[in-house]
Amino acid sequence: MEPLLRAALEGPCRVPRGARILIAASGGADSTALLIGLARLAHERALSLHVAHLHHGLRGAAADADRAEVEGLCARLGLRRTSARWDTRARMRRRGLSGQRGLRVLRREFLSTVARRVAADR
Repeated sequence: MEPLLRAALEGPCRVPRGARILIAASGGADSTALLIGLARLAHERALSLHVAHLHHGLRGAAADADRAEVEGLCARLGLRRTSARWDTRARMRRRGLSGQRGLRVLRREFLSTVARRVAADR
């Protein structure tokens, strides 16, 4: 996987050496693979990585397990992370949002806030 990820970083994604990257990690297979791949390439590309995980408060024990998995993986890889648990139903209700679109809006807000705080440029 690293050769494909390296090619993406050098090609279409145009991620420069030394970039500060925020990785949104859900705990699912796709974001976990991306996280591991970037961690493996971080040294050779001088990348600074920070992982963000938002627990939406919707899936009970399954979401708790996802959060624990992300936190454990970050600890094993030595990556800094920010995790939060939000009552997304209440937040969406207050703002008149709903469904997947509402969750996307909240995730973007969370990720934007974390990106500013950690000075991520990607």
